[in-house]
Amino acid sequence: MNQSIKYQVWDKESQIMCTVCQLEWLDGKLYAHYVHSPHLGGVRKTLDTAKNPLFQFTGLYDKNGKESYESDLVKTREGVSEIVFADGSFWLDGPTRILISDRNVEMEAIGNIYENPGLLKDSTGD
Repeated sequence: MNQSIKYQVWDKESQIMCTVCQLEWLDGKLYAHYVHSPHLGGVRKTLDTAKNPLFQFTGLYDKNGKESYESDLVKTREGVSEIVFADGSFWLDGPTRILISDRNVEMEAIGNIYENPGLLKDSTGD
């Protein structure tokens, strides 16, 4: 399988999830670069990933063809789950913990833990 390595970063200041266009290791810190408001001509922003979480593309797509990343919230037959990376693999962490691969889980992206935190909380009844 030929998988692209892609990342998203949560910009805490702007409160948006952004697609990373470049990663840079500088003076012992990892920085993520992204283009803010590309539809307006774009402004390149640089974020320290120690302060702004970085999330990897799983290599999988939801049932509508949307890319799936760590921290995404997805709906499955079992309910709403968060995509997490643990023990060297991507998992759905929700009502049950399920190892995901490209052939065993049908899922639909409904948000992420930063922009839509209530979705996961609502699904657990807390």
